[in-house]
Amino acid sequence: MKLFTKLFLTALLLFSFLGNAQGALWLSESGGTADDTAYDATSWDNNLDAATKNALRDKIETLAGGHDPVTLGTANGLSLSTQALSLAAATNATPGAATAAQIVEVEANTLKKSVGVWDSSSEITISAGGVAALSNEGYFTIDTNGDIASDDLTQITGLADGDEIIIGPNNDARTVVLKNGANLILCRGYDFILNNTKDRIRLQDIGSDILVELSRSSGGD
Repeated sequence: MKLFTKLFLTALLLFSFLGNAQGALWLSESGGTADDTAYDATSWDNNLDAATKNALRDKIETLAGGHDPVTLGTANGLSLSTQALSLAAATNATPGAATAAQIVEVEANTLKKSVGVWDSSSEITISAGGVAALSNEGYFTIDTNGDIASDDLTQITGLADGDEIIIGPNNDARTVVLKNGANLILCRGYDFILNNTKDRIRLQDIGSDILVELSRSSGGD
């Protein structure tokens, strides 16, 4: 009787162990299988099932450069599209990247401003009333009205505040006299006579078509 009881209890423990092992194996197989369901923002949210490499790879392949295109704005011409940074060429109306030609022009204008270098001279004729009308700063030769022998220059117009000019006579045979006054403020109040093509005077606009003398040279005397 005792032997039967021991055998019965042993068999009962063995069946119990085998049942638990099979249950553990079943749980491992069912709970450890990765889910190959394609990515879905709704169904994947808060779902703790493991995804397959295939499902993850398919989603990654749909991404453009890691994320959607980003735009920084167009007000200054700068944009970032599909991870390519670009800056449109600048124009007078729109900021942007300077072109090679624009850089050359800026450097040339900077040189002119810094050392007073201008292109070849432009001829300006004094109008009736003693006015010489210019369009921008630079180097000019002044001629008398109607090529008369001598003419007074009392005002220079057309310049912007801060512009500088260098002027000389156009012809040795004709004399241009710069007259000190309200519109031409000359050194120590002295008029300046341009009667030789080597004569020069440098002036700066201080606003309202008023110019002050910076320097003069009677190169021909």
